[in-house]
Amino acid sequence: MSADDLSKDVLEQLECPVCMQYMLPPITLCGNGHNICSRCKQKIQKCPTCREPLSDTRNTELEKLAVLVECPCPNKPHGCTLTFPIALVREHEDVCQFGPFDCPLNYRVKCNWTGPLTEIKGHVLHKHKDHKDLLRLTYVRTYVRNDLPTVQKFNKDKIHVDILLSRSNIFFESYEFVGDAFYCIIQYTGPEKEASQFKYKFVLESGAEEITVCNVASSYSTDVKEVYNTCTCVKLYCDTVERFLEEDKNISE
Repeated sequence: MSADDLSKDVLEQLECPVCMQYMLPPITLCGNGHNICSRCKQKIQKCPTCREPLSDTRNTELEKLAVLVECPCPNKPHGCTLTFPIALVREHEDVCQFGPFDCPLNYRVKCNWTGPLTEIKGHVLHKHKDHKDLLRLTYVRTYVRNDLPTVQKFNKDKIHVDILLSRSNIFFESYEFVGDAFYCIIQYTGPEKEASQFKYKFVLESGAEEITVCNVASSYSTDVKEVYNTCTCVKLYCDTVERFLEEDKNISE
């Protein structure tokens, strides 16, 4: 048996029969010797393989293998070629660009598409090109003040969404009136842990008068309502924003 065949057999033994993820210690057994991961054991009462009651007996030999073996990223079928010790796979999976990402516009247009990060840009530009009442495609190469997108005509009865492309990064900017407040949010399309690396500046200008608000980008996977409720975005009183808009002044993000 080759080393590759051996590694494959070990990995098959390390797959939890419930969640199909690779098991990490503690790995426990049922009365008939079937394995189950610690997370799934907390959710079920009987072995999914033979229906025998679960026990607290640990499979120590398999636990030793789990620490030593290298395993491929679960997104290997989608193009990821990296391998990791099992203990690091889940951490990598959270930031893997080949993972299944939801459509960033799902909250706005109820799109059920999922796919790798590398396909999000093409999906949005091709599948949502008919949402002209909602989307304005904006391309930004670098975040220099003169390059910032500017809003000169704003319909307060609609939700405005811009797509901002900066190098290989994709951001979605939304601004709308909700009740007596105006909200503007920049969401980073990608792994949640990377969103905090990006900052944005919101500017209201009227001659010598200027209101500036700086904030950190949110992850697109974070519910927009949650961002609004926690005020981790731009939030201003409606009458303040309307005063600038009535004077045909600009909003820049």
